[in-house]
Amino acid sequence: MEKMKMNKELLFIKKNFTTKEEVINNTCSIAERLGYVNENFKTDIIKREQEFPTGLDTAVPIAMPHVGTNCNTSFMSITTVEKPVNFKYMDGTEGELPVEIIFLFGIVHPEDQMEVLKKLTALFRDENRLNRIINAQTNEEGFETMKEFLGDFVEAS
Repeated sequence: MEKMKMNKELLFIKKNFTTKEEVINNTCSIAERLGYVNENFKTDIIKREQEFPTGLDTAVPIAMPHVGTNCNTSFMSITTVEKPVNFKYMDGTEGELPVEIIFLFGIVHPEDQMEVLKKLTALFRDENRLNRIINAQTNEEGFETMKEFLGDFVEAS
């Protein structure tokens, strides 16, 4: 599996986003500027999120919008928010889940998606690490926590 890029420009700590659309638009715009995705990536990820929601009610509620199309370089982005933003539940539960951490990622080779999801699932089970991410006060602190956990799964760029 190809390593995922993790760029400090795609790490957003304690942001004042109020909707999932703001989070997705912001992240996708920067990923496009960095050349990680093309202009259709954002449309694909929004459509996928509508059809297959990604909100997970973990110790710290998270969402993980992702897609394997219109991506030039596999990458991982992390956003934490001052106040939770609503995502629909992945399991089909009615209503919306107030999410505190958003892991938005793109994958060049869709067959790598399961490996990424396995690694992230291990993180979601680790309440201590999720709390370290949500309590990070700076991009550097959040970046180091993610890099420490994901290890050689990602490549800092």
